[in-house]
Amino acid sequence: MIRSDYKVLNALKLTKDDLDFNECNGETALIIAINNNNIAMVQYLIKIDVDKNKTETFDCGDVIYYGKLPIEIAKANNLEEIVEVLK
Repeated sequence: MIRSDYKVLNALKLTKDDLDFNECNGETALIIAINNNNIAMVQYLIKIDVDKNKTETFDCGDVIYYGKLPIEIAKANNLEEIVEVLK
């Protein structure tokens, strides 16, 4: 989801599980959008019902580590507009 290509995103017909999936480094599609300060993508993902309360989940081996909530990531980066969207 590095590009904000909504047409492609829609064409992929991803399931909710696909969209809420955590990569090995903990990120979901929503967290990637937040980290990129991409409010349009955050709004889009919320509109298509991603889990805005799913924490970072780092699972690259034997130990699983849970990190911050998406709203905590936005607050830590002073992304006030995104924080409002996530409330």
